[in-house]
Amino acid sequence: MNVSAMVYRRAAEIVERGWCQGEIAKRADGTPLPACRSAEWHKWVERVPWDEWVEWREWAVRHPEAGQWCAAGARVLACLELNVSPDIGVGVHYDIDGFNDAPGRTASEVAAMFREAADIADRNSWMAVFRDHEPPNWPRQE
Repeated sequence: MNVSAMVYRRAAEIVERGWCQGEIAKRADGTPLPACRSAEWHKWVERVPWDEWVEWREWAVRHPEAGQWCAAGARVLACLELNVSPDIGVGVHYDIDGFNDAPGRTASEVAAMFREAADIADRNSWMAVFRDHEPPNWPRQE
């Protein structure tokens, strides 16, 4: 099993433990973490240097009160737990945020997406590249 596959499988487990939409992480009861309110976050992230954004996202997903994670947050947390770069796979997955935040989406669907990504990563020993191996049952996000 390659590192990408390990990350995606761990992310599926994290999503099954607790999942959210619209935020990188939330408390188990679905309320926002301190400094994670969407409006404030969007204003801040547009102007923050990349290194501060990286530090913030790692703080948010590891926050002691975090109990739910979006797909992107689960992937970052999985990377941190496995001690690999949180940027592994960035830019190669199939619109992970759009898929996660689609109306009507469920945690089971997000976990299944990660497991499919892991299977693709295993078949492509260097990384899961959805732009070349688009999952057949996913609607393209426009």
